[in-house]
Amino acid sequence: MKVEISAAARRDIQYLRRWLAGRSPDTAKRASQTIVVAIASLNQFPERGLSVRGDLRELIVPFGSAGSVLRYGIVADRVTIARVFHSLERR
Repeated sequence: MKVEISAAARRDIQYLRRWLAGRSPDTAKRASQTIVVAIASLNQFPERGLSVRGDLRELIVPFGSAGSVLRYGIVADRVTIARVFHSLERR
């Protein structure tokens, strides 16, 4: 299964990393790495995220006391990461 990251999701990851880097550069690096590993893991287990709306799924990526949410879709043999956001954000 091929995994792609949308431009919006890339911007989301950059935003989260910059936001965390203002507090702790090391934490920002570790959080980004955790997100990247979770994204890559979807090539083997794409349906493990919860179905939320229509064809969209969400995978919670634990990190610290909260974590991140990957919102993605699956079409044929392709997973597309649509958005990435902090689990405490309302989206």
